[in-house]
Amino acid sequence: MLLLPTFTDSTAYSYTIGLGGTEYLLRYTYSERADSWYLAVELPDGDVLARVRIVVNLPLLRRFTDDSRLPDGALVALDMSEPPTDPGRGDLGDRVRMAYFGPDELDAATSTDTSISIEYV
Repeated sequence: MLLLPTFTDSTAYSYTIGLGGTEYLLRYTYSERADSWYLAVELPDGDVLARVRIVVNLPLLRRFTDDSRLPDGALVALDMSEPPTDPGRGDLGDRVRMAYFGPDELDAATSTDTSISIEYV
């Protein structure tokens, strides 16, 4: 898991980062009207691959399975509180952390070998 940088002192920012061997521009924007953060995943040439509302504890790019240019892993907004709540203006990087899980980490997390032996006494 790679924790991605996020900033609470701005409502719009971007940076370039390597994910799964490819460089991406991640563009974060906050909508005051919707009280929501949005993430755009772009190639360095400016081609926008995906734009999604940031919701917690779900793979953000799960709808875009047909674009092989997107990262092989999963981008997830992890909520560090209970109950989980989507991030508001000052929450990214504080209560909500952005993370990238590589394909190997996803395979390990979804392994079918999850048998549990329970012994009743």
